[in-house]
Amino acid sequence: MSFIVMVSGAGAALEQQFGLPIAVGGVGLGALAAFTVVLGLDGVVDIISKVGPIIILLTLGLGIISIIRNPDGLKNAETILLETPVLRASSNWFFAALSYVGFP
Repeated sequence: MSFIVMVSGAGAALEQQFGLPIAVGGVGLGALAAFTVVLGLDGVVDIISKVGPIIILLTLGLGIISIIRNPDGLKNAETILLETPVLRASSNWFFAALSYVGFP
């Protein structure tokens, strides 16, 4: 069930960000999952160990560039966060907890 939720989430994310059909994201994630199974866990760990440092450097670089290009963003962060509506999984904490642990 979690895999189905992840596939639909991938489709929705690509549709929302890039306007692609939902099926493209779902098929793409399915292909990546099949690729992972074919490589096995050791192959995936090897790939991540080689790509991981690059991802970290890109993340830090983009963060620094974002702060330099928009320094007022950090000053206004508290105001923006307080004004932003928060979506909830449920109005009841217990059902929200069940939803959270049900879809890792």
